[in-house]
Amino acid sequence: MESAWQLCKRTMESILHFLGTIIDTLLFMLSAKVFPFAWHARSYYSFLFRHKLDGRPVPLTTPHAITVFQPTIWTSSTPLGEIDIMGHKTNSTYATDFDVARSYHICSMFRVGLKMWSGLSFVNPQSRGDETELFYPALAGVSFTFHRAIRPRQKYEISTRILSWDDKWLYLISHFVERGACKPAYFSDRKKPQHDPELNLEVLGYSQSFDYENGSRSIVFATGMAKMVFKKGRKTIPPSQFLSDCGLLPQQGSDAAHLPDNNCKEKVGLDDEELTKLKESIEVRRTMGYQVAQHLNNLDKGSSVFNVAEKIFYSRA
Repeated sequence: MESAWQLCKRTMESILHFLGTIIDTLLFMLSAKVFPFAWHARSYYSFLFRHKLDGRPVPLTTPHAITVFQPTIWTSSTPLGEIDIMGHKTNSTYATDFDVARSYHICSMFRVGLKMWSGLSFVNPQSRGDETELFYPALAGVSFTFHRAIRPRQKYEISTRILSWDDKWLYLISHFVERGACKPAYFSDRKKPQHDPELNLEVLGYSQSFDYENGSRSIVFATGMAKMVFKKGRKTIPPSQFLSDCGLLPQQGSDAAHLPDNNCKEKVGLDDEELTKLKESIEVRRTMGYQVAQHLNNLDKGSSVFNVAEKIFYSRA
């Protein structure tokens, strides 16, 4: 026979479960994510807490941890205000999530470079202009590919990383994936685990390669790509220079002397051969990513299809 305590416990669990369901439903219907200025609040969260207040140095790039290509994770969900007539997350809302995830990645990975280039810098000021010249990363284009639908109330993660760069453009890629699909052994901006026999950092580091043909598409809802340019006033800053100033690319000798926390050979502890190997590894991955990024560049040709002299249109809404 069930005791009074067991009956009371089971009743309380049922009540708590019911209340949890009610709260979850209300959050689904009245999610702040779709309120006015929600986009601004979500974006400025990263600007404040990751860029302005986070004073930690950027982790050094080594052969076992190529920081520049490491992804960040942003978690989100699908409230009622983002559901379309088909009963799943509407395509247009992927762009706002992409904005927020991209802002988080930029403010996390580029915080050192952003501070150095913003306004008049005492560090090599001649090449960084003055306070009258605004420094900003400008978005030049985005592209989405949709693989699977995201259901109402479903939680998901957005994994964002640098895909590649050239003389002008920096390319970012984000994957919308199932919640829990990202299983990092550790996060580079936190203290690394010590004495863990299950964790081989060297193996983890060397396994960081792109496998575009055999990717895990079964857990990917959508893929977004963006290209950006860094501007100081009217001047375009080469991505390789900015990434070096962020401490994300290995530097050597006088080229790294001005960096407060750089990835120079002396700090990483690499000899010339190891440093060369590291740079080659970065270049291989940059080249692989650039092959994918070219699809985004091809979209620039789309503007030529518009004919300003067109005289016959079908209708106007």
